[in-house]
Amino acid sequence: MSYLSKVFINPRRKAGLRYISNPQATHAAIMQAFPPETEIGRPLWRLEKEGTRAHLLVLSNLRPDWSHITEEAGWGDAEGAQAKIASYQPLIDLISRGREFHFKTTVNPVHSTTSPQGKYAKEAATKTALNTPEGKRPRGTVVPHKTVAHQTKWFQDRVERWGFELSPLNSNTSSPAGKAFTLTNRNVLKFKHTKGSQITLNTATFEGLIRISDPEVALNSLLNGVGQGKAYGCGLITLTEPQ
Repeated sequence: MSYLSKVFINPRRKAGLRYISNPQATHAAIMQAFPPETEIGRPLWRLEKEGTRAHLLVLSNLRPDWSHITEEAGWGDAEGAQAKIASYQPLIDLISRGREFHFKTTVNPVHSTTSPQGKYAKEAATKTALNTPEGKRPRGTVVPHKTVAHQTKWFQDRVERWGFELSPLNSNTSSPAGKAFTLTNRNVLKFKHTKGSQITLNTATFEGLIRISDPEVALNSLLNGVGQGKAYGCGLITLTEPQ
């Protein structure tokens, strides 16, 4: 059984601001929502901002308990329910070949190269010296896509392998931006890992219309996420029926 949660965050509270600004803190708080020493897999999540308000969407294999977040970063009793938890099964039951949905996903577009530039070249040289046995070909270095064009192409190139196809522009339904899909937001997140290292994450959010091309692969993409950066709010694909 999978569950989709919506947890409201108050950005005027200190803990709320921390969750909004630091994916490492958010990830740690989400993991605390499940009993220790249980097999919980990797919960997927995405932070949504609507003006001065914010909420977390979390997809998990176990039913979570969000009381620790709502107590320190919620809205008290002023806004009604602080967290909503629903079974994901009704959405799973809709997954079939050719079915069309509105989609939204925040991803971490990256690629591997054997000739990295700038700071990535220095990092690659250090890793190669430490980890590559003599005579063995060094592995590529993972670097981010930073431009709109590269991030968009990265997304388009991977949709099919995720079990979907982008809907044509002449679809009878309409996407939020009036196009088959659009890049609605981009961010560069910088924060500290618990071990002290600096993490920089380039993210891109896409929305639009999508169609199921391979139900089994699409379901795997929905439940396990896509791309890298899943611990930090990337890779969750959410679907809603088109209007």
